[in-house]
Amino acid sequence: MRHRSTIIIGGGVAGASLSRVLAQRGVAVTLLEKAGQLCSGATWHAAGLVTRFGGSSKVKKMHVRALELMTALHAEHDVGLHLTGSIRLVNKGDESRLREAKQHCELAALYDTPEYRTELLPADEVAARHPLLDASVIECGLWTPHDGDVDPTSLTNVIAKQARAAGAKYIFDTEVESVTPRADGTFVVGVAGGGEYTADSV
Repeated sequence: MRHRSTIIIGGGVAGASLSRVLAQRGVAVTLLEKAGQLCSGATWHAAGLVTRFGGSSKVKKMHVRALELMTALHAEHDVGLHLTGSIRLVNKGDESRLREAKQHCELAALYDTPEYRTELLPADEVAARHPLLDASVIECGLWTPHDGDVDPTSLTNVIAKQARAAGAKYIFDTEVESVTPRADGTFVVGVAGGGEYTADSV
């Protein structure tokens, strides 16, 4: 039975990001990925949308921090980051959605900083930005100018490269089938084929 300090399950953007943070802080990290390469699950077919929009101050701060990281990575490596802005539509008659949109604008105004900027656009302005929309059914649009998209696969591979440079170990073709806590606070991680790892944290 092989022992690891910390095991991360899954080689998508979340697993790679966590391995990078921990490895850079000196934690001995092992990432187990069931496929033969990174981005073989949800990350592979994700749209890669990134936003500063969020329902709470904590979520907004997390989004801003993630975008800061992506922007820094994109400056050194092409991770396909495009900050084109986004519009969340509010259809006519959808009072609940309209209230929610106004609340987000009020929350953004509390911060009074460019990175949290959010504003309501009237239907004609929404249609001017996106001519394929039918403005007759739109009440307004919630415009977040610093939103955009990123290439999830490129981003994950850059993050994983930095994680491994910091000491993280990646093991491929290793599907996790079970995680069993033990009385001493450690875990037994069972993998396909009957192998096992022990870990202080999973």
